[in-house]
Amino acid sequence: MAEIRAFLIVLLATFVAGRYASVIFNYDNQCEDTIWLGAAPEIGEAQWVHERESLTIFETPDQWAGSIWVRRGCITDDNNRFYCVTGDCGRGDIFCKGEQPKYPVTLLNFAINQSDVTYEVSLVHGYNVPVRIVPVGGSGDCPTADCPNDVTKYECPRDLLFLDRKGLTVACQSPCDALKDPQYCCTGAFAGDACKSSRYSDGFKRTCPLASTYPGDKTSHKCTGASAYNITFCPI
Repeated sequence: MAEIRAFLIVLLATFVAGRYASVIFNYDNQCEDTIWLGAAPEIGEAQWVHERESLTIFETPDQWAGSIWVRRGCITDDNNRFYCVTGDCGRGDIFCKGEQPKYPVTLLNFAINQSDVTYEVSLVHGYNVPVRIVPVGGSGDCPTADCPNDVTKYECPRDLLFLDRKGLTVACQSPCDALKDPQYCCTGAFAGDACKSSRYSDGFKRTCPLASTYPGDKTSHKCTGASAYNITFCPI
């Protein structure tokens, strides 16, 4: 089944890439739940809701730089306001309209300049979903960027745990956002060359070595000419 799914992704990417010059994102939701995506700034007419085991092809703008993230535990309340336990945009609407998420979230950061794409998976503002980015083809190293493991189970200390309204652990906060300490935020006396990893970010890195784990952790990658980027949520 996995082999068939991978073949379909490549086949669809090849078909779409033959029609457009822009970059293609193949979203593959392997999570047990429905997810909603968010993006800041806006990235065009994206499909924001992704059912379990759904495949979605999205054509990006020729030029765009920003973040994509997953919203989880989303409902429409009695006042007809859309709300998500993690990744919520604060608008009460399914569309984020370029608003930033409420942390913690796993961030997928992209800088797209036609066929030149810089990308990374970032835990700088926490973790709420495992994810993997795999370029299809392209020149240069074009490596995989991911955080495939559940940080909340392996490397999230008690002071970083993020709980839902029922008291259940649903995500892991970054030390900067949770503790508000300049040491972890790399601000003030800890900016620039003074920005160092911490026991928290070292734990994140042990779980997800291919992800950026603190503001000074430069783990972004660049790829040119890839026909698509396969983005899998809950890849394991």
